[in-house]
Amino acid sequence: MVDAVDHDSCLVPVSRTDWHFRYFLVALVFFSNISLAGQLEAISITESGGQYEARIVALFDAPAEYVYGVITDYKHIYRINPSIVESELLSPQEDGVIRVRNRIEHCIAIFCIEVEMVEDVVEVGDGHIVATTVPELSSFESGTVMWHIRPFGEGRARVQYRASMKPGFFIPPVIGSLIIKSRLREEITISFSRIECHATIMAKKDIEDKTVSVARRSGENTGCAG
Repeated sequence: MVDAVDHDSCLVPVSRTDWHFRYFLVALVFFSNISLAGQLEAISITESGGQYEARIVALFDAPAEYVYGVITDYKHIYRINPSIVESELLSPQEDGVIRVRNRIEHCIAIFCIEVEMVEDVVEVGDGHIVATTVPELSSFESGTVMWHIRPFGEGRARVQYRASMKPGFFIPPVIGSLIIKSRLREEITISFSRIECHATIMAKKDIEDKTVSVARRSGENTGCAG
């Protein structure tokens, strides 16, 4: 099991702040703790030539079909990603392609930046999902996300996640790269925890619905943020 590598915060126009404040923010983020979903087998977040890549393998304590269901609920994807403030299904594309638009906001302290991400998503089958960024409609020059969700023993799932993206906006050298890598790590680990939580609740609800003839609304807090 490989523990978390990077730890970041939001994209921020650091040119507006002095260097002491920048390093303080990065240090604050690096030493904060994020709870992780299930069990992380591996995590790697890197940057080269302005392109960022993330690779993660994790075990979820939830059935694979429910994990898949949460990830493919594109209209409500904001429930699992803390930076998505708006999500929308656009007009259907050809060959079963699903076009999804997300408005993303990154903030640190009082500084925020808002970006658009439009992706064409294909559910390939056998637990594979591929999402490709549409550059002309996005704030990114390019991007690809690949998921592979498959059963792992009874009631568990093994998830492989690989993503690459190249922002189409200015990022300050060195410090900007550190902040983005850290922010990516934070977002992904939080998202994985939320996916696991929602999938677990969905599975439990289906079991209860099969055994209870009359259902009533419960005030119990699910514990899933979003």
